[in-house]
Amino acid sequence: EFGRSGRIYQRADTLSVPSTSIEAVIPLPAFDARLLAEGVAQVTYNSVVTYGENVEEARRSSIWTRSSGGWKLRFHQGTPFSSDDCETMGIDEVADSEYDKVGDFYLNWLDRNVPDRDRRIQPSVEIMLTMLGDVQGISICDLGCGEGYLSRILASRGALVTGVDISQILLRHAKEHSDNRSITYVLDDAQSLNQVSDASMDAVICNMALMDIPDLTATLFNVRRILLDNGKFIFTILHPCLFPPFNAENPQEEFDEEGNFKALRVSRYGLEGKWYSDGIGMCGTLGSHHRMLSTYFNTLIRSGFQLAEISEPLDSVADLVERRRESIVPTLLIAKAIALPS
Repeated sequence: EFGRSGRIYQRADTLSVPSTSIEAVIPLPAFDARLLAEGVAQVTYNSVVTYGENVEEARRSSIWTRSSGGWKLRFHQGTPFSSDDCETMGIDEVADSEYDKVGDFYLNWLDRNVPDRDRRIQPSVEIMLTMLGDVQGISICDLGCGEGYLSRILASRGALVTGVDISQILLRHAKEHSDNRSITYVLDDAQSLNQVSDASMDAVICNMALMDIPDLTATLFNVRRILLDNGKFIFTILHPCLFPPFNAENPQEEFDEEGNFKALRVSRYGLEGKWYSDGIGMCGTLGSHHRMLSTYFNTLIRSGFQLAEISEPLDSVADLVERRRESIVPTLLIAKAIALPS
């Protein structure tokens, strides 16, 4: 089981725990099962379990695949919530996300690092928009829309935008800064997309969010589910090969005696999972889910996509020492995939 915190529970860990009596609510509240693709199913439900005097409630989601021996569990995740949430939130809504807990930090980080985002389109976003093509009149899901930066750009170009995010704080900010009626903001989990109908989108665009989502398999299957046949899926991520996990003991970069960038160190590329740097930026505060390049692309293919285009942009400003790395080593990877006819 992969916990929301990024912890991985191995079978040996659970077998070593002393047996205790528990009480569970049966039948499982809000139980639902649906096919994501042929031989792949998602099961969701709420659990209410009592351990001694502690009552733990959680929304559960699992991915199953069919084999010759029957259905087998491949991934399981639980998101804790409280009874108070149940009284104020619909069954398909989500509990407070990690971004809700540090919403002000994230918005302040954006203001410091991308202060002109509403006045100047970022180079990586320009590449995504070029891959997307003419958006006039088409339906686009901005997956992990955050505070709505990309949704506002798409709407200004004539798209009918559905911005999806798990953070209530960021969606509130997005609504306050969006006066375009062609944007609909939805509180939903990218791993289930319960609020978005099947085959309802011409395109899905995801800017720097896949690394924040624990279950890549469920996410990509649901992206394919909401896309029309031949629809476009375009995403930007930290380059898995060239931005692997790092910290003070395993730094990313080597410098010469004058402090100039010399080489990139890739020391933990094969260690997939949630990681934190020991800094005060996004990777230090929220962490990131590292996956190998093959994991991204193979999951994409298994989800019903054909890879169409890849970009590894370099920074054109090569004369500034602090930007020299970005001018010779790509930090981002941008990809375009096409939803194969089902």
